Amino acid sequence: MLAVAIAVSGVLWYAQCNSSNAVPVYHSEVEYVAAAKQFEALTSKSFDKVDHNQALSDPEKEKLREGTVVIEAMIGYHPEIYANYYLAGKIHYALGEYNEALSRFNECVGTMKRPEDDQEYYTQTLSDAHYLASLCYFNLQKFRQAADQAQLAVQYEPKAPLYLIAESSANLQLGNEKTALALIKRALELDPKNERALQIYRLLHGK
Repeated sequence: MLAVAIAVSGVLWYAQCNSSNAVPVYHSEVEYVAAAKQFEALTSKSFDKVDHNQALSDPEKEKLREGTVVIEAMIGYHPEIYANYYLAGKIHYALGEYNEALSRFNECVGTMKRPEDDQEYYTQTLSDAHYLASLCYFNLQKFRQAADQAQLAVQYEPKAPLYLIAESSANLQLGNEKTALALIKRALELDPKNERALQIYRLLHGK
């Protein structure tokens, strides 16, 4: 048995998981908050590497798998919180489990309701879910879906170079070179030194 001990406001909580990584069940907000803190501890460093397109070590991947158990239990306790689906999807993406990631990103978008406050967080999560879904489809060589998802990300965050690069990359694979070039020029206007954007620009400009 694997026991994860978490202290929150002097309360010691044990989440019991067997060797098959069974998802625990939370029964209170105290347990949920404790789980959220544990999840952050397990995933924050790895997520930072994912955001910067850096490879993960085997121990980091193992921590993400532990994080999967925690976030799934959090979803079970609060199924209405869209951000948890996004976080679950991000783990699956980082582990190369693209179909599982797409399922969670779809649930994230389907659960989202525009809030009266914190519009920035809502928009960022929504756009990033579409962006990561685009990368999943790209890695699955489903370039039409990859382009569509990246376009949605750009729609919500038009000044995000990474989203423009993703849309350009997918269009390049589809043979839409004029569209790909226009998108990569927009990305370079926002981030002139982006190596991936420069690589695509040189490839297209030389044709």
